[in-house]
Amino acid sequence: MSGELKRLEVDTLAEAYERLAEAEVERAAVAARAKEARRRLEQRAHYVLGSLEAAERFLDEGDEVGAGEGQTAGGRSTETGEGRGASPALARREALQTQLAETRAAFARERAALEEELRTARLRAEEIFAAAQAAVVERVEAYLEHARPHLSVEVAHLADGRRVVHLRRPERETSVLLCRLLAGRPPGRLDFLSDESVDRVEGPVYLAQRTPEVDPEAIHAGGADAEDGLLALDGPLLPIRAHIPVRLPKVAWPHLRLRTRGAVLELESREEGEPYTHLVPEAHAELFTGFLVSLQVRGRLTVEIDVP
Repeated sequence: MSGELKRLEVDTLAEAYERLAEAEVERAAVAARAKEARRRLEQRAHYVLGSLEAAERFLDEGDEVGAGEGQTAGGRSTETGEGRGASPALARREALQTQLAETRAAFARERAALEEELRTARLRAEEIFAAAQAAVVERVEAYLEHARPHLSVEVAHLADGRRVVHLRRPERETSVLLCRLLAGRPPGRLDFLSDESVDRVEGPVYLAQRTPEVDPEAIHAGGADAEDGLLALDGPLLPIRAHIPVRLPKVAWPHLRLRTRGAVLELESREEGEPYTHLVPEAHAELFTGFLVSLQVRGRLTVEIDVP
């Protein structure tokens, strides 16, 4: 590993996420610089080539300002005569076409060199970003070797046989560990459950983290299927926010997730083709708490379940 990548080795989970955020900023900056470099080159090429192409309009005999009829601008006759060579206008056109072709070739070489430079910068930024992601995963797994998140779960019974299930919202680092245990992968941000926009009162709360590959507005517009699809995205980290998906082993449906609701996380569930609801059927609530108990038996977390 190179010296720069070695600096991504970290001691704490918070530091790992800080390095990840820095790598994300640099990756975006590399993309922005590439876009601007291409724009400047194409703008210059367009103008230079356009000027050369426009010059061809003024190469006919007599086009120079001040040239009289039957004369070129130097007083030379334009009349043909015995032993006369090729037309000066034709020669000028050929010279201009040669210059135009050479200029196009020069810009093509410049584009190729620029693309190679940008490719190298992009690959380097992606390498550093991947190393930062790996550092987050390594820290999460290291924490889970020595720490077991503790959950307090309260199950409220409703008259129609449905349940409302709340978990006390954990601290940031515990939230990351919980996401790893319930969703299978850590989140892309340390504050994925606690940034200011998560608890906004007005407007939609987007459940996807914005990345070069993920558009939160599009995910929101796609509804529950698109939101669930975040779990299927490639990568070591989940681009999620304001919720934790729950992957139940060997269970295709229902789908479960924990949504932020003030000081708590609230269980939501849905069957195929339906939207999520926080008024979950008793069987869905039992699946969730049963999954938590199984994680406790395996020594992955501790849980207290209060059923009034």
